[in-house]
Amino acid sequence: MDLYIFGDAHRISALQNSVIDLIIDKHHVDKKTPIEEIRKIWGKFSEASPLRRLVLEMSASNGAVTLWFMRGDRSEFSKEFLFDLAIRLYELKQET
Repeated sequence: MDLYIFGDAHRISALQNSVIDLIIDKHHVDKKTPIEEIRKIWGKFSEASPLRRLVLEMSASNGAVTLWFMRGDRSEFSKEFLFDLAIRLYELKQET
């Protein structure tokens, strides 16, 4: 994530795209969402950020959400992330 932030600060879109590609590749292998990075991403980037949209989609679609809440890890997430996640989960439910 730090490389993405660096790319954003220095307007290096190729670096940002490479980081997103790596996150997607890693997600395909281990199906994990970078939970520890969510607070940083939501604090630093707008709703339009490709990184933020990607992490939201990964969070909503991989089933880990239930595990986070069952483990009591809710304090790790900002209210804005939880709101965005609730909206996305609702949208996914409406699509089925």
